[in-house]
Amino acid sequence: MSRNVSPSGPRPMGPVKNRSCTDIICLLLFLFFLGGWGIVGYFAFTTGHPEQLIYPTDSNGNFCGRTRGYENKTKLFFFDLSRCASSTAVLTGCPTPQVCVEKCPAETFVPIPGSLSSGAEAEVKKKLICQDGTDVEGSSLSDLIIGEKCAPYYVRMVSIGNRCVPSLPYNVNEKNELIADANNNKANVTYGDLMSGTQKLASILGAKDTAARVCKDLMESWWIILSAFVIVMITCLLWIFIMRFITGTMVWISVVVFLGLLVFSFYYSYMQYQMLKKIPESNLSPFAVQFTTNFSYYLELSGTWMFFMVVIAVVFVIFLLMMIFLRNRINLAVALIAHGSKAVAAIPMSLLFPIIPYMLQLAFVAYFVAVTVGISSSGGAYKILRDNSTTCCPVYYNNSICLPEVFRETCRKCPGVECKFFPGDNVIYGLHAYNLFGFFWSLSFLTSLSELVLAGAFAFRAFQKRKDVPEYPIWTSFYRATRYHLGTIAFGSLFIEKFMRCINRNAYIPTLTAMRGTNFFSSCREANPLIMRNLDRVWVLDKVTDLMLLIGRLVICIGIGILYNYAFIGVPQLNSELPQLSYQIVPIVVIVIGSYFITGAFFGVYAMAVDTMFLSFLIDCENNDGSEDRPYYMSKDLMEILGKRNMKAV
Repeated sequence: MSRNVSPSGPRPMGPVKNRSCTDIICLLLFLFFLGGWGIVGYFAFTTGHPEQLIYPTDSNGNFCGRTRGYENKTKLFFFDLSRCASSTAVLTGCPTPQVCVEKCPAETFVPIPGSLSSGAEAEVKKKLICQDGTDVEGSSLSDLIIGEKCAPYYVRMVSIGNRCVPSLPYNVNEKNELIADANNNKANVTYGDLMSGTQKLASILGAKDTAARVCKDLMESWWIILSAFVIVMITCLLWIFIMRFITGTMVWISVVVFLGLLVFSFYYSYMQYQMLKKIPESNLSPFAVQFTTNFSYYLELSGTWMFFMVVIAVVFVIFLLMMIFLRNRINLAVALIAHGSKAVAAIPMSLLFPIIPYMLQLAFVAYFVAVTVGISSSGGAYKILRDNSTTCCPVYYNNSICLPEVFRETCRKCPGVECKFFPGDNVIYGLHAYNLFGFFWSLSFLTSLSELVLAGAFAFRAFQKRKDVPEYPIWTSFYRATRYHLGTIAFGSLFIEKFMRCINRNAYIPTLTAMRGTNFFSSCREANPLIMRNLDRVWVLDKVTDLMLLIGRLVICIGIGILYNYAFIGVPQLNSELPQLSYQIVPIVVIVIGSYFITGAFFGVYAMAVDTMFLSFLIDCENNDGSEDRPYYMSKDLMEILGKRNMKAV
């Protein structure tokens, strides 16, 4: 391996004091992006109506069970569900009037306009379900039905998601029969049409309400998610504190616990598979069924658990083989972590510093969730929804803006044309994408800031021969990072979101440990050749060390996920106190993903200590050879771990 040894004596090591701002354009870009994210948040908070995610909306934009005067009308009723079978229903919504009602119909009823006596017609009108503001008494039954002021029929229904859907079963032989009530009055709709529309309605709700239901679940389970994050933070602090004293024991405990979790997961999947295999309806592969947003359905298939078993078994075998063949390198990695522990012990504030980026990350998580909820429930306008077969009211074309008051005056008797309230448009999807990107970029920015600060602090301790180690290395490094290198942090964290995560941390360490104070690409140009010249050491030692720390993170993340999943499902007494969610997996996924970011902030203390020490060792070897003229600056412990020593004068 070639080395670039300075011919003029030992090269000074450690961070320099005199430096300049780096990647200023990237900082301005990041600030501009945050400003845009703030505008998105302002739009979400000022125009959002979170109640839309909880309460169904009728054709006039009223929230069933929420809008004033509708507090008791909690159910949404569709006039003619057969029209939901339209091919454009998924995109435009069900093209039939929708009204809020107190309860769903409990019987089948078909009003037939015709030669009824005034008394009989009055009795029929009492049973009608009509739009609000309709003059039922002053209008004929024919005008009410043809003008779509009242429902042309209804069947026995039940409430699902506060929406009235048919509960009337029919045989295959009845598919083409017309719907009839107890008096044998028949609607111009067959049972097959009704059920086709109901199925299409289910797909509409599934396509359009999945995101809304997820947001609703986040709103109702926010305190559960926050409690999990607090537990993760406390666990990380205890874990890091204990590692100061029994590093090797904690590392091997992490390995054993991780293997135990894999064994337990395999056993649980096997038991579920054996149980479901005995049920004919569940003996299917998840890849052989039609996609559905009801994710719990997949957990009811034996094939899903077989897939889990195969994946877990493969991971277990690969991981076990790695532990066997890399056992010697693992012992060396444990020694590096132990050496990093001494650096952590020398800078006690490094254990508390991750709390700052953690609290900021928590704030960004809360902001992201709030903006997501606001965007999902923002916007809304009255637009025309018309049947293609309708020729009346040509002034109104499909998807055009309309005013309900004007529409009722001009086209109230035009069947197949409706002025309907739509909760949002395609711009909402762009805002969601912007919000999601801002969420990941901000979390990565805070993680990168934490890494740079810790790397700068540990760089002071990497070379014990330095006499000017500051009294508070964490705050000195924090000042330099925020004063000079926020642009580099922003640029690097943006690349985290793309494809350079593997080199990003190593780009920061030389910035502070090799006295350069250089920008992102300059640091990369120095780091990458250095790493390539020492590729065997980097991948075998540094990456094995990262793997050991990653296992600790995974143990905490998977453990907290299993704990809260058990609380949601396995404890009936506790389950009754928890909110009833559409998807119980939503808070679990958020908890696991959020825990991974949080553990990254805390375990980054050890990761940056080890990486800084190791990269400082490489730089030391590049510039010095251990001779009397060029002695190594690394500590004696690090020289012993990595097989280096300084030559004594003869």
